[in-house]
Amino acid sequence: MLIVSTYLITGSNRGIGLELSRQLQARGEKVIATCRNSSSELDSLGVSVEPNVDVTSGASVLQLIN
Repeated sequence: MLIVSTYLITGSNRGIGLELSRQLQARGEKVIATCRNSSSELDSLGVSVEPNVDVTSGASVLQLIN
């Protein structure tokens, strides 16, 4: 039985968030990548990208939930 987990990663458009998204996607996991602004690198991974998310804004996080 194959178990696929879902990961929500913040700051996915660059740096550690981008690399974590890349590695989890390569492993076959489902990735929801959040960021304020996407990047071409992130868009090319084939993960679910949720742009316009600012984790320092309660309203922005609530919008992501809905």
